[in-house]
Amino acid sequence: LPGSKTFQKVSSAFWERYSQELDSWRDQPLWAFMLHRYNITPDIFAQNHSELWEIPHPKKFGHNKHMYFSEEDVQMFKPAPIVQKKVESDSSDDDDSSDEDESPKKPKTDPPVTGYINHTRILEEREERLKKEWAFEILDESVPNQQEICFISCAYGHDVKKLDRLVKLTNKSPHVKFYLYTNLNDEQWKTPGWKKVITNFTYRRRITHSRYGKFLGWKNEELQKNCDAIFYVDSSIRPRLDLQTLNDIAVSLHNTTHGFYQHVHKRSKSGIIREFGVIQLFKKDIDENINASIAWMETQPDYNPRSPLFLNQCMAYLPGSKTFREVSSAFWERYSQELDSWRDQPLWAFMLHRYNIPPDIFAQN
Repeated sequence: LPGSKTFQKVSSAFWERYSQELDSWRDQPLWAFMLHRYNITPDIFAQNHSELWEIPHPKKFGHNKHMYFSEEDVQMFKPAPIVQKKVESDSSDDDDSSDEDESPKKPKTDPPVTGYINHTRILEEREERLKKEWAFEILDESVPNQQEICFISCAYGHDVKKLDRLVKLTNKSPHVKFYLYTNLNDEQWKTPGWKKVITNFTYRRRITHSRYGKFLGWKNEELQKNCDAIFYVDSSIRPRLDLQTLNDIAVSLHNTTHGFYQHVHKRSKSGIIREFGVIQLFKKDIDENINASIAWMETQPDYNPRSPLFLNQCMAYLPGSKTFREVSSAFWERYSQELDSWRDQPLWAFMLHRYNIPPDIFAQN
């Protein structure tokens, strides 16, 4: 409301600082700072963001190739000055007391530009931080009605450096086990805490290999025997659950309609056809595959382009759930033919709609 005293107050305070142009031109952090300072929490739209607004794909500059800064501002981001390093001598004498005139002169370099941001160092620090933070610890705690819980993740490839960072495990509970579907043996890739399920499929696409454990892990006899509940997580995800929460979810699965949990996708209401558009926009698959998927679905009498979406990057299910087995088997029958898109989100939504199986939703975000 243009007459809102609260909005007028906080936006004026924001502008008083922002307009001085002393620091970042990005408005998001400063706006959040001012909302906190004045203890003002905005009311939230009832509709999802994507229902009201469509944001173009981020290009090189800004959201739609517009530049946030002038040519002078760009100078703030020029590379750091290159300092020539001293060449290491073949001699064992490391004495640096030689005459200065006899040593090669260092090239003159411009002093660092004020406001220079060392992006390389930022990335290095982030990498170091992730190494420390990318860990998951399960303690050996006593919880009532203890369930036997199994995690499944999948990682396939020939170059370990190109695989997603697998979470570093510290598992102290005998009631939780971790299984990794992969094509790499222990000599090729050491994964402490994970028991490997090494497969040698003949599928053409590497991504198809990685989807087997995701959707058909329940077929593994060892998991059927040892697991009361299975949690699938993409290898790029770090779980944040303690043993009590894990156990609560596992117990509650027995009281669900279909025996499996998923999270609602943020674009759930937009449906399958919108998801294909996003896949194409962000180049997550090639047009030929996307078009083939759409063409096949449109020939199916039960195709609904607005079928709701659910997150496939993490799910929990009972290995004996007849419903989950039915829909995942039907999904795999089509997906494993490798005739169209390698993205599993749209086809999974299609199959859930075909069999009229909406998954139960995690109680937690």
